[in-house]
Amino acid sequence: MNSDQTPQEKKLYDDSHTIISRIINRQFYNSIGEDGFKIIAGYIREIDAKTAFDLGSGNGNAAMWFAENCGVNVFGIEPLPVLFNQALHSIKEHGLSDRIQFENRDFYTASYEGRPPFDVVLGIDTFCYFSDRRDLISKIQSLLRDGGRILFTDLVMEESHPAATIYFKKYNLAVPLRFDDYRKMFQDLGFTELKFELITPRFLAHWSEVNGRVLKLKDEIVSATNEAAFLSYLNSTEIILSGIKDGKVGYVMGVMQKTDAQ
Repeated sequence: MNSDQTPQEKKLYDDSHTIISRIINRQFYNSIGEDGFKIIAGYIREIDAKTAFDLGSGNGNAAMWFAENCGVNVFGIEPLPVLFNQALHSIKEHGLSDRIQFENRDFYTASYEGRPPFDVVLGIDTFCYFSDRRDLISKIQSLLRDGGRILFTDLVMEESHPAATIYFKKYNLAVPLRFDDYRKMFQDLGFTELKFELITPRFLAHWSEVNGRVLKLKDEIVSATNEAAFLSYLNSTEIILSGIKDGKVGYVMGVMQKTDAQ
């Protein structure tokens, strides 16, 4: 996450949010789940990647999955202490401390000195925190080896949507780019496009499932947190669903390859 816009921890994942996510068994904080990971894994295996940089590691689930299923060694950064600590606990519990290294820093203050270029960079639901995507991608570009790949998911928005804008502000998300503008940005930076497509139905299915679980487990959630926390979480899921259903907000999966000597 950008150092000049690193969100306040409480605004993103306070204790109640973490408790609710655990109650509804939301295994992945991202919105593509394991099926989406399998698609991305194919592009990682194609180049026999050995190293990965995970931008915004969250609770560590993505890093652990790719380490276990693709054989990559992962260096990840996570600026929020509550998630960073969860991630450290998880990799230790799964015996992956020798394969995964996390730092409690944001993207612009983390140290990359002395690290060889990465084979792949993972940006699963994390580019959305950067208002200047071009600057972000340019800096990621410098961390990749020639022929390395950026694999990411992100929101796109073709038209302004008032409810979705409320959601973005609540979670300190940058305003999404338009689909065509996003694609052109990578083209202008010299990347080779391997995949760039809307997977909004997958995104909609995820949030619909999350919303259903929250409603079904209301009593347990309220007992573990409070009524206000339940309503806040439910409201967040319903807001983003409204933007998707109105066709204004979309969700993209991209795989971009750095051109040799780029």
